[in-house]
Amino acid sequence: MRNTKIRTIPLMISLASAVLLSLSCMTVPKNISKNWIPSVKPRTSAPVDAFALVAVKYTSYPTGCESTEEDFNCKELLSELPAIIAFGTGSGILVDSAIGAVVMTAAHVCENDIPNSFEYDDISITISSTVKITLEVPTKGNYEASIVKMDKEKDLCLLKPTTVFTHPVPLSKNSPKLGDIVYSISAPYG
Repeated sequence: MRNTKIRTIPLMISLASAVLLSLSCMTVPKNISKNWIPSVKPRTSAPVDAFALVAVKYTSYPTGCESTEEDFNCKELLSELPAIIAFGTGSGILVDSAIGAVVMTAAHVCENDIPNSFEYDDISITISSTVKITLEVPTKGNYEASIVKMDKEKDLCLLKPTTVFTHPVPLSKNSPKLGDIVYSISAPYG
């Protein structure tokens, strides 16, 4: 009679390999996909991982000018004018919205108060501005973001991060009641 243990060992190894391979394939799409977005999960503690320090840098520079004077040299004036750089900071939190995960912050953080033009005597100078927004997430690193929507009346600004860095916090559809847990997250100076 032949030893049946010798035949069952390769069969068991093959079966175990097949099970392990099929289990590992179940997680591959999430790990490979670059567009994977964490889902909204119920939280039992403060959403510290969803907090972001919003750092805004506005760079404004003169782009053109006009004057009623005939001997006025616009190119010379523009070459002498420096760029205006303004910084702002505020706090934000990654929330779930109809357009996906966005960082909600105050509109006054996102708002650029540099005008589109400047007039002095008979000279009119046009100004162009660029904005760079960086989300500094203490638990994950830094990410760039862009303004999606701003409501100045409600003082709200929504920013779309380049990467969703954690599970977004769901917003309540109801006003808080006595006894509800409410988080107020703010640290504009870090």
